[in-house]
Amino acid sequence: GSEMCIRDRFSPIMSYAEEIDKEEQEKVAEEKVTLEECVDINTAKFRTSSNSIIKVRFLALNIEDIDDGVSSVETPILKEAKEYTCTTLTKAKEIKLVTDDNFKEEDVYGRTLAWVFVDDILIQDSIIKSGYGKVDNLYSNSKYFSSLEESEKEAKNSQVGIWKKETTTENPCLLYTSPSPR
Repeated sequence: GSEMCIRDRFSPIMSYAEEIDKEEQEKVAEEKVTLEECVDINTAKFRTSSNSIIKVRFLALNIEDIDDGVSSVETPILKEAKEYTCTTLTKAKEIKLVTDDNFKEEDVYGRTLAWVFVDDILIQDSIIKSGYGKVDNLYSNSKYFSSLEESEKEAKNSQVGIWKKETTTENPCLLYTSPSPR
C-alpha cells in the first residue's frame, strides 16, 4: 500500500500514462490530451484521456517581458503572442503533455508543469522562436534547454517579437548609449 501513496503524489498524468516499463520511461510521463481552453501565452486547459480537465503551465517559458501578470492592459504584442499560442493549440491534430521528474509537478497555483508537444513540435520552442518569450534559466538542466536557447538566439538575431528594435526613443531606459543632455 505505501508505494501507492507515493505514486499518488505525482500529477494525474503519471497515473494515466500507458503502463510502459518504468525504466523505458526515463523519468518522463507522456499523455495525449485535447485542448479544452487556451488561457494565455503559456497556460492552457486540457482534457485528459480519463476525461478530467487539467490546467497546464508550459515549462521553461518566461513571458515576463510581455506579460508581467500585474497590469491588465493588453499590449499589441501580448495580444499577438496569445493569438499565436491559441491558434497553434486550436489547429493541432495531436497534443501531448510530457512531465519531467527533474522538476516539480505543479506550480504554486496548482497548474501542472509540462512540456507541450503540438504535432510533435515543442510549443515552448516555437513560442520562443517567434519572439514571444524567453527561456527560463531555472530549467538549464532539462534536455530541451540548449535547443530552446538556440531558438532564443535565433529570435534575437531575427529581431522578432520582444526582440524587435525599438524605433521610438521615448523610453529613456532604452538609451544606454548616449548620456542624457543636461
